Amino acid sequence: SRSRGTSQSAVSGSAGGVASNSRKRQRTGKMRVDCDRSNVVYVPADVEGEGAPAGGAAFVTESSMAALVKLMYLLSPVRPHKLLQKLIQNLCSHPDLRKSFISTFVSLLNDDAKSALLGVKILSNGKDDAAAADAVDADDFPPLSLIGTAPEVGDADTSGSSAGGGMFRRRGGGGASAAIAANLPASSRGSAQDEYLPPVVAKRIIDTLQVLTKNAPRTCLDMLGGGEGAAADAGARSAGAAGPLTPLERLLDLLDRRLYSKSATNLEQLLTMLESTVSPLSGLPKEGEQSAEIGKRELDAAASGGKEYVDIPRTVVSPRRLQLLCSLLRLESCRDSSFVKVNTIARRLCRVEANRTCILRELASVAQGLGADAIRDLRSLSIRLKDAVKLHREKLTAAEASGDGKARSPEEGRASTAVTLSTSSSEIKLLRVLQTLHVLCGELHDDTAKKHEGNHIFITQELVDLLHSIDLQSLWDQLTSCLRLVSVLEGVSHLDEMDEKKDDGEERESDADQDEDDQTPGGGKKLQNSVAGLLTRFLPSIEAFFVVNASSIEDKAPKEGEKESSPDAQQKEDSQVESASAAEGPGIVTNESKVEEDDKDADIRMLVGGKRLVEFVGTNKVLLNALLRSNPGLLEKSLRAMVQVPRCRPFLDFDVKRHWFKSHVRRLRQHAGRRYGSLRLHIRRKHVFEDAFHHLQLRNADEMRGRLHITFRNEEGVDAGGLSREFFAILAKEMFNPNYALFTSTEDGCTFQPNPNSAINPDHLSYFRFVGRIVGKAVLDGYLLDAHFTRSLYKHMLGVKPTHHDMEAIDPDYYRNLKAILEHDLDMLGLELTFSIDEHIFGRSQTVDLIENGSKIKVTEENKAKYVSLICQHRMTTAIKKQLKAFLDGFHELVKPDLISIFTAKELELLISGMPDIDIHDLKKNTDYNGYRAVDKEIGWFWNIMFSLSRSEKASFLQFVTGSSKVPLNGFSELQGMRGIQKFSIHKAGGSSGALMSAHTCFNSLDLPVYKSEEEMKSKLLYAINEGIGAFMFA
Repeated sequence: SRSRGTSQSAVSGSAGGVASNSRKRQRTGKMRVDCDRSNVVYVPADVEGEGAPAGGAAFVTESSMAALVKLMYLLSPVRPHKLLQKLIQNLCSHPDLRKSFISTFVSLLNDDAKSALLGVKILSNGKDDAAAADAVDADDFPPLSLIGTAPEVGDADTSGSSAGGGMFRRRGGGGASAAIAANLPASSRGSAQDEYLPPVVAKRIIDTLQVLTKNAPRTCLDMLGGGEGAAADAGARSAGAAGPLTPLERLLDLLDRRLYSKSATNLEQLLTMLESTVSPLSGLPKEGEQSAEIGKRELDAAASGGKEYVDIPRTVVSPRRLQLLCSLLRLESCRDSSFVKVNTIARRLCRVEANRTCILRELASVAQGLGADAIRDLRSLSIRLKDAVKLHREKLTAAEASGDGKARSPEEGRASTAVTLSTSSSEIKLLRVLQTLHVLCGELHDDTAKKHEGNHIFITQELVDLLHSIDLQSLWDQLTSCLRLVSVLEGVSHLDEMDEKKDDGEERESDADQDEDDQTPGGGKKLQNSVAGLLTRFLPSIEAFFVVNASSIEDKAPKEGEKESSPDAQQKEDSQVESASAAEGPGIVTNESKVEEDDKDADIRMLVGGKRLVEFVGTNKVLLNALLRSNPGLLEKSLRAMVQVPRCRPFLDFDVKRHWFKSHVRRLRQHAGRRYGSLRLHIRRKHVFEDAFHHLQLRNADEMRGRLHITFRNEEGVDAGGLSREFFAILAKEMFNPNYALFTSTEDGCTFQPNPNSAINPDHLSYFRFVGRIVGKAVLDGYLLDAHFTRSLYKHMLGVKPTHHDMEAIDPDYYRNLKAILEHDLDMLGLELTFSIDEHIFGRSQTVDLIENGSKIKVTEENKAKYVSLICQHRMTTAIKKQLKAFLDGFHELVKPDLISIFTAKELELLISGMPDIDIHDLKKNTDYNGYRAVDKEIGWFWNIMFSLSRSEKASFLQFVTGSSKVPLNGFSELQGMRGIQKFSIHKAGGSSGALMSAHTCFNSLDLPVYKSEEEMKSKLLYAINEGIGAFMFA
């Protein structure tokens, strides 16, 4: 028999292809296969004629078929084993031989000797008496044990002759086959008294079927029930009528046998074969979907190559067997690789709607049981954690009683090492089942494992209903309880403090939502990587929580990262607000906040468990950040909702966000480098801004992402990073050069915003786009710019709408006047205002309406808040909309909005300008005291704490008390405030002892209450700079 190479293909692609690729192709419901052969053996022409052997099935008789199958029973197997497999594969190109092999092999695997004999006798059906004389007797086939096995009774021929020893007994052994036979375990050999197929024979048969299903596509179709009458049988069984079992169903019956359910290796081998068997189902269109037509050109090409298109049968599997398949996910023997194969088999079977409904129902049932097991495991673990907490608190009490004032130190985090944790298999299996449900329901929607749009995972309502029916709320509660205890052991919090936070959790959430973009970069306590080992124990349950709660139910426009953040879009939003009734009450600012809050709530409502997700992330943010530091890849996989969901982003620490951002940027740069190479600039040192502008003006975004190489004319320096750093340093100064008229400084002279009168420069918009690209290039390459913009500009870069609070940093006096309008009656102030503003441009004054006919609409007590909102929006957006658009176009060319939007405005400032080098000695020297003296113990504690802070914590403190992390060029002696130069000051705060400290950024002042100890002061200070950064106080 000559070896024939065959390939398995379908119009929808290879049968083993993934579903995500098949989405790009139309499904025809047909498979392109080799035509059946009537002759499988070449017979020369000179021997053809009467009496010559036929080249078809007649060549392989019933007895020779039995002999071929008996080769599977050899104690010393045929070597190489591929030789026998290739022979059987080539014989299977004949339909009768293929049917005989499939029937015999499947029957043997099911220990059905009678059916196996009938499978061999298929070749003699309808034959003459001569063929019947060659019939195989039931006593001879199938063999009861391995051929060559020593007799189990004591009548062996001790002389060494092979008279009664069985076929092909080797004398003295030798060779690979003899070595295999000698080392074959007794459990794999079986015995004559056994009713079961010897395990080694079962393994050989499954290996052979794997080769057939992989290399001979018709074998798959026959095992799925293809052939004459297959369609009628499938239709009858889908209607509930009993029909003949397909080979596939008989193979699925094997999953209930101990040989496979108790052995991970045997189970994986069987699943690999089943995965290949069901591979043609990937080419089926969905129920009710129109099949794609195959063109005549494809049909002719197939015919010329000896191939044809055959219908793929819609195999309906019984519910019992589908339940058996799904129950594998709960077995200890189901390893990760086996799980993937079960996933693939289930997805392909779900191409038939009758199978799909049953599989989803069974998977939900399995998940329900696994959820109960996981709850039991977590409860048991919770008891041990509580004991550890109790022991830990006793040690702390004893330490405090002994006078150790620093008992509560980072050492207390080590208490968790006293708890021995082991991974729960039930939680891992639950995660697998939930992921499988996602795959299957995603396939219903788009035949993909997951549908990604706008970086979200969109699922169907069907999956939502299934998740609700599973009801894992008790599991989430138990997980939260365990993580709470871990937080206590790690010193993150204490049980009494967590109870208080739980009581006022809603209030804190609303406060955080008011201005969440102002959260501190990297705020909160950071745990060492050592805690990650403890948290890894809970990772499967945490991942399962995100799988269930962090999936989006439906699409939403505009997509994340593509929402309208341009000045024109915001002006459109303003016009919608302006069209509202002018009789709105004094809570219009609250209404403005309510609009933003509604947008946030809409994002949460898109998620299956959005509110639960935000609450969980907020409660366990320290632990989750520690987990992400040790395994950053989780943000790309199971925990990506912490990046995708806007309400979850503030809970990520700055260093975690930056690592995620850099990993994405690195891919962009590598792609650009492979395509365009390096970005080389040869420029003049005295004309860096102009030369760079002209060199980069025509470069596209991918070219700009290439590695930068700077060469200054008439200089011999080689750019190893230093020249590029100098290049950006020069540009950071030049972009604020008054001669270009691009930016204006704020009152404190430290920050800049676009100049509304920049049109005096005819090329101002091109320059703004260039500056935006330079800022984006510096962020991509990791170079820091000595450039600090206003908070409103950072918000525009993030696609966030500025609020009236941002006006304080631009013009404190103007903001103070607006605050007076909000706080006092207009009659008391003697103001008569309209919804318009007077602008002075180059000595010319003009009136600009804030709303249509605004100059004719008076500002009243009822609508004054709306007036304040609109006038601030005009100053920060409308008056500079062209400049903003050009700048943002350039910046977003290089840094996509969906990447940069993970940061807050303060974090973006640090990403662009870097962490400031804060000299605490200089700050202390330039500090005034009000109510305190420099020699007071509270002041001594305060400076001890300041010197002990990390660099990031110092930057957070500076942002907290001054509104910016930038240090004045000449030090803190020139710190700017509302009244010009205004040094940092510490005021003694009244009220109860131990209250939180507060800051007045207008005056660079800190209200410091009286505390009992330095430790208490430090905890309150860290809480203030990390949690209170978003709260504004009107000075």
